[in-house]
Amino acid sequence: MTANSERQPPAAVDSNTDTQSMEEGEQMTERAKEARRAYRREWNRKNKDKVKAAQARYWEKKAAAAQDQESAKA
Repeated sequence: MTANSERQPPAAVDSNTDTQSMEEGEQMTERAKEARRAYRREWNRKNKDKVKAAQARYWEKKAAAAQDQESAKA
């Protein structure tokens, strides 16, 4: 498997179901949602270090925002 093919959605997903290209108000089909979940589960399993780093960045930002908010109150 090449690096480029890992970034593409599974074959079961029609390219028209990409949430970024969907018009406002449209809903993904259950089949498309399940395909997206399966792809993300597999990606997360293969990229545990990236998932862990993203979670750490998220919580660092949350902590900084909470500290900023507390200092603004004082």
